[in-house]
Amino acid sequence: MRLLGFYLNRSIRTKLTAVMVTGLAVVAIFVTVFFPTRQKHLAFEELKTKAVSLARLLAYNVSPGLEFQDLEAVQEAVSGVQTDVDVINLQIFDREKNTFYSYSSGKGSASPLGSRLGENEVLELPDRLVLSTPVYTNRNRIGSLTLEISTLGVLQQVRDNRDLTLMVSLLLFLMGIALSSLLAGHLTKPLLRLTEITRKVSTGDLTYHIDIKAKDEIGHLASSFNNMVSSLREAQQRNRLYLQKIEKSNLILQEQRKEIEAYSHTLEERVEERTARLNQAYQELSEKNIELERTLEALNRSQERLREAEKLAVIGEIGSRVAHEILNPITALLSRTQIEMDYFEVTQNALKMMKEIIADWQQNLRTGKLSEYLLRKSPEKTDASYGEEDLALLSRAVEKNIDSLKRSQEFLHFFEHHIMRLVKIIDNLREMARSKRELEEVDVNSCLQEVAELYQDGVKKRKIKLTQKLTPNLPKIYTDYTELFQVFSNLLRNAMQAVESERREGGEVTFDSEVVGEETWVRVIDNGVGIPEENRPLIFEHGFSTKSRSEGTGLGLAISGRLVQEMGGELLLESSEPGAGATFLVKLPSMNKPVPAETSRVERVEKAL
Repeated sequence: MRLLGFYLNRSIRTKLTAVMVTGLAVVAIFVTVFFPTRQKHLAFEELKTKAVSLARLLAYNVSPGLEFQDLEAVQEAVSGVQTDVDVINLQIFDREKNTFYSYSSGKGSASPLGSRLGENEVLELPDRLVLSTPVYTNRNRIGSLTLEISTLGVLQQVRDNRDLTLMVSLLLFLMGIALSSLLAGHLTKPLLRLTEITRKVSTGDLTYHIDIKAKDEIGHLASSFNNMVSSLREAQQRNRLYLQKIEKSNLILQEQRKEIEAYSHTLEERVEERTARLNQAYQELSEKNIELERTLEALNRSQERLREAEKLAVIGEIGSRVAHEILNPITALLSRTQIEMDYFEVTQNALKMMKEIIADWQQNLRTGKLSEYLLRKSPEKTDASYGEEDLALLSRAVEKNIDSLKRSQEFLHFFEHHIMRLVKIIDNLREMARSKRELEEVDVNSCLQEVAELYQDGVKKRKIKLTQKLTPNLPKIYTDYTELFQVFSNLLRNAMQAVESERREGGEVTFDSEVVGEETWVRVIDNGVGIPEENRPLIFEHGFSTKSRSEGTGLGLAISGRLVQEMGGELLLESSEPGAGATFLVKLPSMNKPVPAETSRVERVEKAL
């Protein structure tokens, strides 16, 4: 706190200089610490990569000589390593881990830890890297190879670069301090001038003018100050004129008073009384005028806040409804994508198996033993050869890939269909200023089946049974297909959440359609948690929800109820018992052709959704 108080009591120039110097110091320390550490890490990784590649190349080159115990062939294979300045020691062991060949550059004795390393293991010592790699021929291990690479050159290069970075950072830090001081002085000089003139103006001297021609914020501040001083001068002149006029008025009043006294001394008391009443009335009128001005100002502020609140309310409601309606297709796409990821892993395993078989064939082809390998009997199945086994495995892998391609094609069609639904929702939002709906003849059963298809992956994932008891040949209704799809989608999603909340086996949701008189009735029935009696009158209100904020917005039933009402129908809760589920009933008029009415902006957005 003392350091903060000391900082706040300093001048602006000192504050700016301190902030910029602190920033430069932090950057310099970061550069000095981070870059050498990063360079050391990269250099060691590069050296490890070089060592591993060199060890594997040597293991491949010496494999023929080691297999046939040909020392001259091994020496010829590793002759190029002796010219590499980074190689300290090289040891080659046979199957019994006896030393078959050894090379030392004289820069240090071989580490006893090399023979204890596992396959492809790299050991970091203070002055070297030690790694071990097996030697194979025709998939048979015939020995191992231990290689030691010096790290002294890399460490020296890292130290040199660290010293150079430290010198450059220090130089830049000193230059930054000088530039910071100059810049702070340049910025605070106009402010000091402005402070000095402000003090003089505060004493009543309005003759000063600030001559700062900068176009930045300080220049704007100086210009505003000059305008303020000019306004004060003009106000001072006006006050002087007013005082002169008041003095003249007082002289006139004095003359009139003398005339009145001359004409009638008896009217003096009446005039004084009348004047007192007028003065009192004027005082009361002035007080009421001031009170009225304050009331008017408060009213204007209240109206402005009310307009802003209405705007924010409209924006909030629109945003909530957009998020609610876009969530339906996105949820279906997410469930389907998770299922497809599981099938992708199966396909990936099949491709990996094909790659391993082809690698074996290529290896045998290079050694000239492909025909022998394909005709060789498998030790696991005496009646089949390696070739027959590989062909059978490849056939099964191809079948899995073909099945995966078909599933991918179906998923792409599914993905395209629901992406187009999202595009249509967004296009409708762009045209929300229009109150017209896209009315057409709609088959209610087809709409229900499409909704069921949309949520089939989510239903399977939650282990819910979705039953469709649809009466065939229902009369078509005349409405907006997207709005009807939205109503059924909201009801199904609520039913799934109710069943899932119960967390029990045997969850079930049923679509039921029938014709009653001149109406088409659709029921969405679930055996979920049900709706408590105290919540039933509130479920169709905006924002009401018994779920958490992450699970629902409380808009689904409210929007659905309004959409069904605009179709000329009715949405109601037919029955519900806690713990025994709920039944929602949608009543739709057959081939009704309502004329769309003019609606408000919020209602047009609901239709667009």
